[in-house]
Amino acid sequence: MLFYWKKYMESTQKFLLDFLKTNPNLTTPFVVATKEQSSGIGSRGNTWQSVECGLYFSCALHKTLLPKDLPLQSLSIYFGFIFLEIFREINPNVWLKWPNDFYIQQDDIQEQYKTNTKVGGILTHNLKDFIVFGIGLNLVSSNFCALFQDFSTKDSLNTQNIYTSSQKKYQKNGNVLQNQQRDWILYAIIEKILDFLSFNIVKCNFTNDEYKLECNNTCVVFLQEKFSWQEIFKKYQNEFYKNGNFKAHINNENGITQEVFLRHAKLQNDGSILLHNKILHSLR
Repeated sequence: MLFYWKKYMESTQKFLLDFLKTNPNLTTPFVVATKEQSSGIGSRGNTWQSVECGLYFSCALHKTLLPKDLPLQSLSIYFGFIFLEIFREINPNVWLKWPNDFYIQQDDIQEQYKTNTKVGGILTHNLKDFIVFGIGLNLVSSNFCALFQDFSTKDSLNTQNIYTSSQKKYQKNGNVLQNQQRDWILYAIIEKILDFLSFNIVKCNFTNDEYKLECNNTCVVFLQEKFSWQEIFKKYQNEFYKNGNFKAHINNENGITQEVFLRHAKLQNDGSILLHNKILHSLR
């Protein structure tokens, strides 16, 4: 398995897609992460705007490493839900909106209803024998919703644990600027993801502008045995109701586009949805 860190990059997704075009014989998983993207890719081709502290990483996998029962059209649900369980260790209110967006669900006491705000998303690409998935996630932001919703007070126990562990690893002196604190949190989360992906690491040199890591572990068992599509699908199926207040645009029998609530949708076994007698694999 390969890991490549670069502080500043155009796009982790674009980097891997370009890499695979010139290295078609890659056999090992390749993970790329950065602190800041200049041209991050969002859902439906939109540009993803950077925040004070964001998580940006992509992973390339040969298709032979994927579970045999995984429908390729549902890669975003599959990988999105796997990593969702990591993100919930930080904020238990994060969830995966069908099919590829991360949202924070918040209780509005005054209005007596739940509000949902987007904090990130996942993109997947098929490139011949490979798939590439990329995740962009707001960790800390003063202008957008983020995974750490109250960074100044670090109000949750899990937030404190990550903050403390990252501080011990990366603090150089007692007088620390807030942007350094954010960096520590980012580094700790990336290390947690690498450990989750079976990288055996002690400490990465994230303070370097560029850093490479290679290990001999494989994620074949990790994916094919621990995370089958059916296991992930069952978990996601139990949470699909959270999509109910969101809308999809579909064409009716007269060819007129109309908005329809997802509460009327039925999740299919392959990850698609049945909505007003139409099978959808994505939203528009």
